[in-house]
Amino acid sequence: MYLLELAKIPANQKDVEEVLKKMLQMKEVWFFLLRILKPTSKLHSLAEVKAVVSALKTLRALIVEHNIRVGFLLQLHEAEAT
Repeated sequence: MYLLELAKIPANQKDVEEVLKKMLQMKEVWFFLLRILKPTSKLHSLAEVKAVVSALKTLRALIVEHNIRVGFLLQLHEAEAT
């Protein structure tokens, strides 16, 4: 629960872009939380977790819908570094 307080995502947040921005600001916290999140976890009932999972599902759906390759996403990161 303490980690969710650190993550600072409003429980009622519906704007996918805002949720993702806030996740990226605290990416280490969210990577840890999502890594330990199991399908039967009680964390799924928390509004903050619901907002994050919903945003990630939306992002995934957009990637699939527009047939964006993972390689393309990796190239974006590499292009920013050079």
